[in-house]
Amino acid sequence: FDVKDAYTEDQLSTMAEMGDYSFIAPREKAMDSMHRIELSSSQYKEVKLGKKISSEAFASLEDGMRVAAFHDGELTAVMYRDNDIMRIERMLAVD
Repeated sequence: FDVKDAYTEDQLSTMAEMGDYSFIAPREKAMDSMHRIELSSSQYKEVKLGKKISSEAFASLEDGMRVAAFHDGELTAVMYRDNDIMRIERMLAVD
């Protein structure tokens, strides 16, 4: 995020009163600086249930590295590698 993109409280109030919520950035944008991984359907099903998954498919990641986990282009979780597993740090609301 950049300060040049910031709004004052008055600007936010005025925009919201007009029904303009364009100041709300998509959650994917908040993760732009993080490494991105794509989960397979089977991995996604496990993560969606709050389960750890094997890190075998993500062997190039450093231990402890936090990543934005996507499935079908949608951000689903923030995860990190812990030896041979990928742990969920934050799960995001998904269908």
